Amino acid sequence: MTFEQFKKVLANYSESKDCFLFDTKDSTFTYQSVGELVGGVLKIEEGNVYVYPDGLQSKMVAEKWIEKYVAKLDLLAKRIREFFGDTSGKSVGNGYAVPSFTILEDEDILEDNKDVLALCDALNPKDKIGTNALFVTADAGEGKTTVVERIAVEQADRYLRGESTWILLPVELRARSLEKYDEVVVATLFQQLKFRYLFYEAFLGLVKTGTIVPALDGAEEMFVQRQSGDEAVSELGTFIKSLESAGSVLVSARRAYFSRNSDKIRARLSDSVGESMVVFERWDLKKWSKKEFVECASGFGLEDGEKLYMEILGLTGNDETHPFLTRAVLASKIIRIVTEDREGFLTNLVQNASKTFGGLVDALLNREVMKWPVIGAIGSVLLSKEEHEGLLATLAEEMWCENKKGLTERDLIALTEMYCDSVPKELDYKRQILKRINQHAFLVEQKFAGTKIFSFEHEDFFNHFVAVALSRHLVSGNNNEAVRILEHGTLPDMLVSETATIILSNQSVESVKALVMICEELSDTSYAKENASTLILQLVSGGNLTNLTLQNLLVRSNGLSHVAFTDIIFDKCIFQRTDTESSTLFGVTFMDCEFDKLEVSSNAQLRNVRFTGKNNFDYVTVGGSKISSRVPGDQLILLSKVAGVTVESIAGTSTAVLVPPVDERVIQLERVLRLFTKNTQVNEDYIRAKLGKMHSVFFC
Repeated sequence: MTFEQFKKVLANYSESKDCFLFDTKDSTFTYQSVGELVGGVLKIEEGNVYVYPDGLQSKMVAEKWIEKYVAKLDLLAKRIREFFGDTSGKSVGNGYAVPSFTILEDEDILEDNKDVLALCDALNPKDKIGTNALFVTADAGEGKTTVVERIAVEQADRYLRGESTWILLPVELRARSLEKYDEVVVATLFQQLKFRYLFYEAFLGLVKTGTIVPALDGAEEMFVQRQSGDEAVSELGTFIKSLESAGSVLVSARRAYFSRNSDKIRARLSDSVGESMVVFERWDLKKWSKKEFVECASGFGLEDGEKLYMEILGLTGNDETHPFLTRAVLASKIIRIVTEDREGFLTNLVQNASKTFGGLVDALLNREVMKWPVIGAIGSVLLSKEEHEGLLATLAEEMWCENKKGLTERDLIALTEMYCDSVPKELDYKRQILKRINQHAFLVEQKFAGTKIFSFEHEDFFNHFVAVALSRHLVSGNNNEAVRILEHGTLPDMLVSETATIILSNQSVESVKALVMICEELSDTSYAKENASTLILQLVSGGNLTNLTLQNLLVRSNGLSHVAFTDIIFDKCIFQRTDTESSTLFGVTFMDCEFDKLEVSSNAQLRNVRFTGKNNFDYVTVGGSKISSRVPGDQLILLSKVAGVTVESIAGTSTAVLVPPVDERVIQLERVLRLFTKNTQVNEDYIRAKLGKMHSVFFC
């Protein structure tokens, strides 16, 4: 590092332009970093800068001096170890099973049974040519986050012991779909880790030098929640490009999303990184086998883990692929509970094995009911199973709507007290419930910076209970509270799936009507409308509901992908960019709908699909052949040639008159506004208020 490079790097760590003062007489310098003044003596030998820190006689390479005294990476490593380590209450402690990976390329296996050490070697940015972008993929609950946090803790320990030269920094992207990568990184450092010594430019410099490796966890939510995902993928590519063919980055994403869109992701990333030298790798986290199950059981002190495995295998009908055995979050939870109450819990699990995730939740709730007896009243319990479920749903709803990762003890007590009043519960019962709530089986306590924070043990449990809250509002007809949940942000896939499962189990057709009503009342820029539409399609898919007319839906990206609809009419609906990959559409009619982009996939099963009225398309793709949006008549002719599809015109005229007589510029402006409002949360009502009396000139 030269003297000029030294000064330039230091400038990234300070807000002041005059942060560096150098005395040419004795080669001493002082540097003002964030709230601290450091200094020493500079020596330039063979063009490289060396630093003698104040009070020390031994010299340090300039880069190492910056890491220790300015970037304070020792402190960052300690914060990572404290926040993600065993003392945090997270699942990286007891019961950890060493995972294995498969290296894939286009779903083909390149190497199998790779361990975490091999993953760390692959991530090591030293002596690498170009930027190393490593994707870790797995299904929900299979341990992606645990692996990331475990590696982060181990690397922090190794760095502090002087055995490693780099740190892994977990950066959670979930629930941050509207934020830029620099904003998320700064929030992780300043808010989560309470570390204030790195500005984004300084962080980026340390990534380039291979000292910090960012681990972007939950990247698929950024891809899914942005318009069509292209913007988020491009932003990831821009971030990788900013590394200037240096450093490493780890990206974790759901297997299903990555597998379905791998070609698109790779192509989009390649476009975004430009001429930068980047090596992309995909490491697929393998599902648990008997080996990991037994290893986890041993970690919890269970000596007969193999016997337990066989017991659960028997109650699942000898299905070795059942999530109770292969999905880390479920298997580890079962093992942990079995160590406390084997016979009773397994009995409950037998009764609910067919319901997979919901079945485990029911078994845990039944167990929790019996663990909360009324003191002094034999045979009585403080809360029934439904009341436990309702209480947890109340907590989850508050966290979701207020965008909180956890609740303080004061908030936890206040919300519990409010729920007890709503049930209601007698004063003595309420006091006992308030004493027990912070020990609930679904909650974990984390302590950071002296503050107790209570959160759900895993995001899947959190999503499940948000789904319980949403489904209860819809089933009871409480649309205002349902909208409060729906309008907060894009619902994760699991939350949508769990909500639909609960509603269908209640056989509540009224819930669908309530969702349709919500769609009719809200503007096209509303998250609530998009979420309600997504939930409707989930309820309808698979033939659960037929012979329905769905009006004014706002369907999210790929809303017609991997679905099965029978005898459904879509009337005046807006479809964001979508394909029909692996979908079954029988007797489906699209009437006066708008499509940003429609890709008719070759593997879709189509029968009696009709396009009638004034359907408008940005462009259409059939079998890889793209038709320009400026030739709407050709789009309709192209669709009419697809087997199983009929394009009908108004009053028997030619297909060309199906194009709405609306200025194309107005249509494009509406799309731009919809994209703008979705990504800034500035809705139509806000724009109307700003325009005042003149809003009628702009809005019809």
